[in-house]
Amino acid sequence: MGGAALRVCWPPPRPGRKKVRRGRKAAVGRPLDQETPPSEAPKLKAGSKPKVWFLNLDWESHRAALLAFLRVLKPAPRTRSLHIHTSPPCHMFAIPQRLNIGRGIFNWDNHATALVRLRFARSIHRILRGRRKALTCTCVSSHEQSLRSSVDLVKDYDPDSDFPWAVGKRMRRVPVNGCMVGRVSDAGLPVYKGWDFECDSVTFLKGLKSFHCAGGHQHHPTIWSREEREDPQSALPQLSTRSLENYTPYLGCLLAASSSARTSR
Repeated sequence: MGGAALRVCWPPPRPGRKKVRRGRKAAVGRPLDQETPPSEAPKLKAGSKPKVWFLNLDWESHRAALLAFLRVLKPAPRTRSLHIHTSPPCHMFAIPQRLNIGRGIFNWDNHATALVRLRFARSIHRILRGRRKALTCTCVSSHEQSLRSSVDLVKDYDPDSDFPWAVGKRMRRVPVNGCMVGRVSDAGLPVYKGWDFECDSVTFLKGLKSFHCAGGHQHHPTIWSREEREDPQSALPQLSTRSLENYTPYLGCLLAASSSARTSR
């Protein structure tokens, strides 16, 4: 859309994975416990294709590399808006984990790792806030986790205190449901899967506010669509939550358009 985009991600190492283009070598084909130096950050240029920086943000050296990059980041000339969006894996905060707690199989070590990732996301947005006065463009922070995600799954959900926020504890949030942005099952039914977006830009949230499901149509059974899941006449298998983690192309375009709109506080 005329700007410059950088996506930071990390493909899980797998034995025998083929080597690919330069930049992935530091994060591919290595054991999970063997920390390797981070690759160099891609050069950003306005109007170019989106860049990808492969980092393992569970490693301290890779987290430090990203924070160092953000502390000196200079947007391309004529850039009007700098938008940083974080979306760390949220399965350890999601509703299905309450069932695992009840069964006594909840993985507390993985939960601790999820909290480290969340605190790192907060560090990213804290750096952006500290740089706003030095940058000439508008700076916007946004963060996403699954609907009704909670850092404390033992007690009843309190949206004000339990949501795994990163931009601000009581920052404005807007829910988006998969059935409203093109998520359908193999059976052709809409899927209720939900995301909760928090942001410090009113303009960005306005772009998302009309995509919350108000009901009125059938959903494929999931842990979120309880009415279908409990229907004894339903022969459809319940969808795995892991299969619903990725954004749909429709949602991706919606986020890009909302990020590129002229922002306001």
